[in-house]
Amino acid sequence: MHTGPGRKMGKAGSAMEKKKRCGEVPYTTLATRMMMGVWWMFALIVISSYTANLAAFLTISRIENSIQSLQDLSKQTDLPYGTVLDSAVYDQVRSKSMNPFERDPMYSQMWRMINRTGGGDTNVEESKEGIRKSQNGGINKAIHYS
Repeated sequence: MHTGPGRKMGKAGSAMEKKKRCGEVPYTTLATRMMMGVWWMFALIVISSYTANLAAFLTISRIENSIQSLQDLSKQTDLPYGTVLDSAVYDQVRSKSMNPFERDPMYSQMWRMINRTGGGDTNVEESKEGIRKSQNGGINKAIHYS
C-alpha cells in the first residue's frame, strides 16, 4: 500500500467535503421532496394572493355614495333622476323653482333636471313604476316621499 503525500491529501479532502455537508439536511427521499414542493407551492400561492389583493386594493377607484341630501342631488348632473308626477315632491320642486317670490336656485336646478327631456324618461305615474324603472336601470334615483 502506498502511503505517500498524495494519498493523505485525498483523505483530507474527503474529510473536508464531509464537514461541509454536515449541517445540511439531505432531501433525498421522495416523500420529503414532495412535501417540500407542496410547501413551496402553498407559500407561492399565499404570497401571490396577498400581492394581487394589495394591488387591487391600491388601484381600485372607490365608488362612494356622494348624494346625501337634496343639495347634493341638485349639484350633480351625471345621474338622471325624477319623481312621481303630481306628487307632493313634484309640486314642491315646481313651486319652489317657478314662484318668483320663493325662487330657490337648488329647486330650479332640480326642476331643470327632472324636466330635462320633457320629463317622460325620468318621471313616472306611480311609485311602483319608478321602483321598477330604477331596478331595471331606467333611472338612477327615484324621489318620492309618501
